[in-house]
Amino acid sequence: MSNSRLHSRKAFRALLIFVPLVSILGACISRYQEIIPNRIRVIWDPSLAVPLVKTSITLEDFLEQLDTTDLLGQDDEGIISFFFEESLASERAGELYSIPDQTFDERVALPSVFITPFVIDTTIVFDTAFAVDLTTDQGERLDSILLNGGNLVTVLDVTFTANEGYVRIDVPAVILESGEELVQEFRFTGNNDPAPQSSSLEGARLILNDDDGERNKFVFNAHVELTYRNTAVSAASADINFSLTDLDWRAVFGDLSSRDVPTASGSIPFDIFGDINQGQFRLTDPRMTLVLNNSFGLPVQLELDNIIAIGNDGTVLPLEGSVVDDPQILGSPSLNEIGESVTSTISFDRNTSNLADMLAILPNRLDYVVNGIVNPGGDNNNFVLDSSIVEGILQVEVPLSGTISNLTYETDFEFSLDSIDLAVDSAAIIINSQNTLPLDLDVQVYLLDEDFEIIDSLFTDPDLIIAAPVDSNGDVTDEADNSTSVTANRATLDNLSSATYLRLGVRVNTSGGGTTSVNLRPEYGLSVQVGIITNFEIVQELDLTSP
Repeated sequence: MSNSRLHSRKAFRALLIFVPLVSILGACISRYQEIIPNRIRVIWDPSLAVPLVKTSITLEDFLEQLDTTDLLGQDDEGIISFFFEESLASERAGELYSIPDQTFDERVALPSVFITPFVIDTTIVFDTAFAVDLTTDQGERLDSILLNGGNLVTVLDVTFTANEGYVRIDVPAVILESGEELVQEFRFTGNNDPAPQSSSLEGARLILNDDDGERNKFVFNAHVELTYRNTAVSAASADINFSLTDLDWRAVFGDLSSRDVPTASGSIPFDIFGDINQGQFRLTDPRMTLVLNNSFGLPVQLELDNIIAIGNDGTVLPLEGSVVDDPQILGSPSLNEIGESVTSTISFDRNTSNLADMLAILPNRLDYVVNGIVNPGGDNNNFVLDSSIVEGILQVEVPLSGTISNLTYETDFEFSLDSIDLAVDSAAIIINSQNTLPLDLDVQVYLLDEDFEIIDSLFTDPDLIIAAPVDSNGDVTDEADNSTSVTANRATLDNLSSATYLRLGVRVNTSGGGTTSVNLRPEYGLSVQVGIITNFEIVQELDLTSP
């Protein structure tokens, strides 16, 4: 903005260096006083060439000025490329699967064979086995559970009439960290209830198969010893209440249910398209890759239909193609690979997706939501650890290689030029360019008033920069030189003097009207020299009378 104003002022103020020529003219005319009148009106109509701009820039220089330089680099072939990488992670299995608290009630009844209507002194011993159903969160059929923690609380409510009683609860469904079965013992006198027993399940394993192979079975045995002294044996029982509470699991084995698992969401910024108003950049080979590691002991199907491109004009284009239509299922570790991960790679390219179409709308960002379905086919004999997760990276690589058609960029900036004091009739702007960019650049400068209304434009033929020639691979083979002259008449100069803003408009095409595919490399660039030739009048009345 300030440089444009400075160059313009220098251009026209440079004309003032010719005013001293008037005095030289006076000296010459004095030699001919005898043949000319005492006062003469002299009109000069010279021209002045003033250089305004001489500059060179490469694509590397330009890219260094962008805020997205951390996203731009060169690919293996030296083509300028957009790179993006972000880590992804799903919820852990410990947040998806839970084992609800359990409560079991069973009654141990005295077998009728021991009941006597007469007084007796004896000890009665009997055993009873139980298998109760464990309740799971979503109908899973489980073989076993490894626990980080939890508690088993057992309460006995006895009605036995024995003088002394002993009940031992053997729980083969619970293998303690020591490798032994959980055992709880209760002693009581008369029909007084024994104190409840609480056992920690830290490090324990719940075995949920019974002898018939049924799953979700919590098996325990009750061993009862009742001593009667001078007492009749009557029908009696003990009610056993089990409570499994605060179950914190480390691993679950069995037939697990399908679950939705949120994986990742975010945005991929495309600031390189941020100021482009319209047109099309048809990229040849954009690529996006998901590299994911699955440590769930069951397959995970990805849902990829929530990836969308959002253009600067609000256009929305969703991801399509076989990568969306065909189920993308991540591999999973087997039972002998517990604690390991299986890596799967999903590629989005011109063969599997419409990624090139998505980028052709000049998006300012790509929004993505990647979700998964755990065990989508309902496979059996699975496992999960509390730490099981789907994690990995999303990688995007977009080489700036392809066709550009009517890619348009406009920007306004403030402008102020002092009024032109000299009688400048016209100005010819000369633009010489040496171009190694494989791009045609059409440039127009509009003069705007304080209300941003266009009052004039500078160029009648905006085809200022000619694309450098390229070979069949899209690489530049030579420099393209061009020279253009634009004439601004007195009215345009007046408009230039009164303009409040300038609007720079640039339209970019690859050669052939945007049909030639090219590569953009950092060494490609443009050199421009701009000069101005002005025509003006200097009018002065000279007093030729000698003192």
